[in-house]
Amino acid sequence: MWKKNQPSSPSSSTPATSGGAAKPQQPSAGAAQRRAPAGGGKPTYIAPQLVVEGTVSGKEDLVVEGTVKGEIRLPGQQVTVGGGGRVEANIHARSIVVEGAVKGNLKGEESLILRASGKVEGNLSAPTVNLENGAQFQGSIDMGQKQG
Repeated sequence: MWKKNQPSSPSSSTPATSGGAAKPQQPSAGAAQRRAPAGGGKPTYIAPQLVVEGTVSGKEDLVVEGTVKGEIRLPGQQVTVGGGGRVEANIHARSIVVEGAVKGNLKGEESLILRASGKVEGNLSAPTVNLENGAQFQGSIDMGQKQG
């Protein structure tokens, strides 16, 4: 039944490699990769139950599904406020995507996208601003050219 150069019990190795340990990690990795920039790795993730108060700064992309109060300064990086994210802060980043709620001013060095599920109360500043149908926005928009 089995060839000599095949393992004698392939079914015993199959559950270990495709068992429960790999499956729970897939949704969170998939969500992070979905928001990751085309050429980069996985972003830093603020989970739904986390509350961060103060200044968030660094050199990694960020996905906020929890709450941030203070300031987010990530020039050169992408910031995504996920559908469950709540931010009470000014945000300065290379690109900003809002799917949740933000109360504060947003400055995107390249682009700013407010998804249909997003809500922003504050001023937007970026060379490219995209407001999807259904997005809620109160403030002003400055689409001045990118500063070199």
